[in-house]
Amino acid sequence: VEEETRRRFVFRGAPNYIEFHSILEFKSRLWTRDKPITQLVKITEDANADHTNAPALVKNDDFTIDPRTGEILRIGGNLPLHWEIGIRSVRMEYQTDFADKASLPANLKMAALKLGAIIWNEEKDSHQGVRGKSNSAGDKTFFEQRFMTPDILRMLLPFKQVGEKTWEEDLP
Repeated sequence: VEEETRRRFVFRGAPNYIEFHSILEFKSRLWTRDKPITQLVKITEDANADHTNAPALVKNDDFTIDPRTGEILRIGGNLPLHWEIGIRSVRMEYQTDFADKASLPANLKMAALKLGAIIWNEEKDSHQGVRGKSNSAGDKTFFEQRFMTPDILRMLLPFKQVGEKTWEEDLP
């Protein structure tokens, strides 16, 4: 499941995600590359991209965040405010991992179980990676070579990202 969504889910003691955003025009909204956000560690902004001494922005005073979508809105006095303009002017440090397997959302667990069952059946029947077989009479049976079924993919949609949107937002 982590391979399909191109992100990790269970915390493995790895460092936090750190990403920089270059702000080239006035805008008040940014999106993290990964989501959902399980822990926001720190956001700083500096027009010169010197984040070593930049003060950390304060949640609900300087910005709001939607952990599900990764949208971060810069605010001042409860009104939208633009981010500091500059190359790499905004630095975000956050985690998108769940603390352990027990804290994973139910639909993510179900997707992993269904995928595991499909892989197990493929290996049990000894036709993993095989597209079909034929008998002595030449009759061919083709296997559906599809680990990620539409059902599993639907379960993973909220966790997969395309650009600054989730797949859900790109569906018709």
